[in-house]
Amino acid sequence: MQDILGDPKVQLVPSGDVPTPSHTESEVDLAPHTRSNAAMKLAVVRSLWAQAHAVLSAQALAGSPSEALLTWLMKKETELVWETDTPHDARTQWANLCGEVVLRTGTVGCSSSLPLLSMFWSTPGASQRWEWNWSMDVRSRVWRVFTERWRTLAKGWEEAPVLLSVPFA
Repeated sequence: MQDILGDPKVQLVPSGDVPTPSHTESEVDLAPHTRSNAAMKLAVVRSLWAQAHAVLSAQALAGSPSEALLTWLMKKETELVWETDTPHDARTQWANLCGEVVLRTGTVGCSSSLPLLSMFWSTPGASQRWEWNWSMDVRSRVWRVFTERWRTLAKGWEEAPVLLSVPFA
């Protein structure tokens, strides 16, 4: 997953110089892409992460694999969300992926998602504190995405106090 996201040669969105097909009736959807390559790569990795959780045992992804992926996503944030054509789309995909990594860790019953959630948001008591250089608009966007993912993925209320305290931190 990190190879897909980290390799600038991986292009999932066709460039504008793709030749027009010679036939007009096609079963393939040829609509122009509305996503940047950065957002498309993040969306593909989100899908792969969901499939990994559907196929692999819960213990295979809990703990170190989830923490390693989340830490990598956090370190590479500025590189992964950089885009010019669709403002905030890549950041929204990035925030969704981070939220899914954190929250699916807690739903598998192997470990709690609280340490990862606290690390991401740098809440008091976190084993590691992360410094984000976000504007209030970006912080708000990421928080809204996290809370939406929590609402749909979480199995309990354990994470609620951490998430609800973020706007006031």
